[in-house]
Amino acid sequence: MLHLFREGNGRSIREFIGQLARDAGYGIDWQEIGRAAMTRASIEAYEGDSSRMASLILSGLRDLDREFALDLARAVLGDDAQPILAVSARHTMAWSWDPLNDTSSKN
Repeated sequence: MLHLFREGNGRSIREFIGQLARDAGYGIDWQEIGRAAMTRASIEAYEGDSSRMASLILSGLRDLDREFALDLARAVLGDDAQPILAVSARHTMAWSWDPLNDTSSKN
């Protein structure tokens, strides 16, 4: 396996993936992902199977907007508050429909 740096290859990968996640509005909690699991996933990804790496990333993924909203609600309402969460459109809409450009109707 090729390592770009003498030290810090794993940290570089985590930082790169973390930056991609932040650019998309997410964060990754790397503390939930053990070193051995990350090493195994890295080796498998290098060998062509990135499914374990994808699972690890998904397990640590945090929606920053949701986390901020929960922190704000707890700050205002107190730690015992049970806020009701709504799912944002970016998580529920895989597509959108524009009635002005609908080509499926037979008018």
